[in-house]
Amino acid sequence: MRTRGRLLIGAAACALAGQSPAAPPAPGHPLIGTWQLSLPGTQCVETYEYRADGTAHTLSAEEATDTQYSVAATPDANGSYVLTETILRSNGKRDCSGQLTPLGHPVTLYLAPLRGGFLLCFDVALQRCFGPMTRVPARPAPVAAPKG
Repeated sequence: MRTRGRLLIGAAACALAGQSPAAPPAPGHPLIGTWQLSLPGTQCVETYEYRADGTAHTLSAEEATDTQYSVAATPDANGSYVLTETILRSNGKRDCSGQLTPLGHPVTLYLAPLRGGFLLCFDVALQRCFGPMTRVPARPAPVAAPKG
């Protein structure tokens, strides 16, 4: 996504400059898991996998990125979770907007809860948003075949 890529442009530079990693999210944080975001006006869907260790993996068209993130344990006064992401690695392919997402600096986003998902917003006033991001159900563990 071009806007997200521009916002995340310098994220890895800080990480690579020796800044310590962000603290992982609180156990059971509602962001942990896999989410999808359908981009308006396109057939493209982005997938975000937020892991409990404070890392994430994103797929957007042919692009794959690995990020480090931190997220507020509780919503702010507006009811949104403040999320800071830093892109550490990219496969160098084009995202849903046809752009290349460069590595960059930390970017702050605002996650506004909405119908079991989140709006992904670029401003605290929640005026510039995409969404909703919807949770991808966890796959059930494979069942072992009975012995005998």
